[in-house]
Amino acid sequence: MRNHETYTMIEGEEVQMTLREKVKRVMVPSGHGWQTADYSLTNTLIFKVRISYHEVEWKDDKLPIEKKLAKILAKMESWALQRKEERLIREKRWREEEELEKLRRAYQEKKRERIGHV
Repeated sequence: MRNHETYTMIEGEEVQMTLREKVKRVMVPSGHGWQTADYSLTNTLIFKVRISYHEVEWKDDKLPIEKKLAKILAKMESWALQRKEERLIREKRWREEEELEKLRRAYQEKKRERIGHV
């Protein structure tokens, strides 16, 4: 838990999770020319998962969230594996670019040295 948010790690990827009860808001006249909001619980649970740019909510309907957990966990694992693959590809590309940049700098330095000695 960090900053009042719950996280877990799947395949080395951070997954944010939220479980809350859906709230119904009804606007009620206050008698002074404006309205106030009246909030009531709905007995509907909402489970939200966020992995990087993926965000999905599941909620109680004909099937309660408890009965959907296997599919939810499979989806979370699938996203985490996809995210891990993307991260590994990106990190490899960065390492290759860094190596190319080192080679360019070494080449430019040798070129300057040759020009300076002539």
